[in-house]
Amino acid sequence: MAVLAVALMFPGLVAAGQGWWWGSPVTPGFDRSTVIRVSGTAASVNLEGPSGPATLILECPRDTYAVILGPGWYLRQISAEIRNGDPLTVEGSKMMDRGGNLHLVVARVTNERTGAVLELRDEAGHPRWMGGPPPGRLVR
Repeated sequence: MAVLAVALMFPGLVAAGQGWWWGSPVTPGFDRSTVIRVSGTAASVNLEGPSGPATLILECPRDTYAVILGPGWYLRQISAEIRNGDPLTVEGSKMMDRGGNLHLVVARVTNERTGAVLELRDEAGHPRWMGGPPPGRLVR
């Protein structure tokens, strides 16, 4: 009960627990019922932010998505490499922010340029950076 009360009084703490930042326009979370797989080109890649999640814009033939990868520190830890212009296949939970913008909270990214598969969430949608088995990994 106490945890529920804190979550209702301070929703930002719940978001921070998922590894996101204060003031996010998106309620961070991963909903398996909204998972899609799309392919497109990476633009505006930001893996180095001092706070908040690593992000990119994925330009697809039909839609453009603001892609939320995970904490920048985690992507650096697993030596993730994504550049502007990289062809990517992204599997993630589709959601809209409060402003009506389309987002993907990523589970898996395949970089077609390098062949690397970046697994950021397990099959249940649990963030790999939160610890516990199996550990996060970059598959080459």
